[in-house]
Amino acid sequence: MILIRRIAIIFSIIVIGGLFEFLLWKPEWYYVFISLLEILIISLLFWLSWKKIEIKEACSLIITPFFFLGFSFVFIFFMEGSLLEQLVILTIVFLWWTFIENVFLFFYQPVRYQPYSLENITSYLNLITVFLVSSSLHSFIIFLGFSGALSLLLIFLITLLLVLQMIVINKISIKKNFGLIITLALMIAELFWVTKFLPSSYLVNGLIIAISYYLLTGIISHWFLESLDKKVLKRYLGISGTLFLLIVLSARWI
Repeated sequence: MILIRRIAIIFSIIVIGGLFEFLLWKPEWYYVFISLLEILIISLLFWLSWKKIEIKEACSLIITPFFFLGFSFVFIFFMEGSLLEQLVILTIVFLWWTFIENVFLFFYQPVRYQPYSLENITSYLNLITVFLVSSSLHSFIIFLGFSGALSLLLIFLITLLLVLQMIVINKISIKKNFGLIITLALMIAELFWVTKFLPSSYLVNGLIIAISYYLLTGIISHWFLESLDKKVLKRYLGISGTLFLLIVLSARWI
């Protein structure tokens, strides 16, 4: 059975890469491809986690790859240049392989699993997902005239789910911290609304939101785990401040 699951994982990597390539070739079939992509992700992760963890934990495991790969599909739709598109596809497939490999090791080969690997890769994917979601929604607003209010609601709900996922995977109580979780999602949504009015590209706006998410979730997660101190706070503020400065100085402002 382990061999079958290993083959299924390899198959998923090939299929996901193929679906992205098909999207570039037949963009009019977008809804078919993204539906197949999401069905594959949900089915595979439920199958791998079946009887290994509770349904609530299995659902939280699916949240990150569901939005990461789904909005990667949207993001690549607005890209220009075949070389850049191929580079992005390779990066996405590599990140999926890293994630699903850690899931497999966690459930079926715990001796080879490195402690906290799944938590770490999920945290990085959440950060990338926030960038993909915010960039894609800004693209919808700029190029397709998508509703700003609906975009605001979507970024709030997706951020809320990603933060809840972070809470569950780190085994932190949701009930005790739900108010703070809502506040964090609201802050990201408000920042999204502010960046909508900046004279910048959708990529710059996405980076601003992603860095803000990194800063807020980093500080709050350490606070949840009772490991927040001056050193940790300075590290997050220093990294975030440096990245913000680089974006401001290097970005093209309209």
